[in-house]
Amino acid sequence: MTLITGIVNLRGAIHVSDRLTTLLSNGRPFDPLANKTIIYLCDGAVVTIGYTGIAYISGRPTDVWIAEQLVGQDIDPRFGFGQLPVPHRNIYAALELLRNSLERELKTLGSPHFALLVT
Repeated sequence: MTLITGIVNLRGAIHVSDRLTTLLSNGRPFDPLANKTIIYLCDGAVVTIGYTGIAYISGRPTDVWIAEQLVGQDIDPRFGFGQLPVPHRNIYAALELLRNSLERELKTLGSPHFALLVT
């Protein structure tokens, strides 16, 4: 089960989620390196992006796949994301790019359960 909540008000934003992906059948860790939330810094915004649903997209852990879409390059998750060079785009352009990429991928997967929370 994935637990994600986000709150935004005049004082700031809070994004809270569990981290570990697990198997539905027994609750054991599915991929101990995967995360359900990433932090994305772009022109004019710092956001958290959390997901629930499928743990892999195109053979990549979903958090890695999301980060790769946003930075426009492959990432080796064994070495962490660190501070990758991010193309200069505002948050609206970044989220539109991510939405389009997700729509294409989820169509090929038969529209599985999937949701994003951007805070």
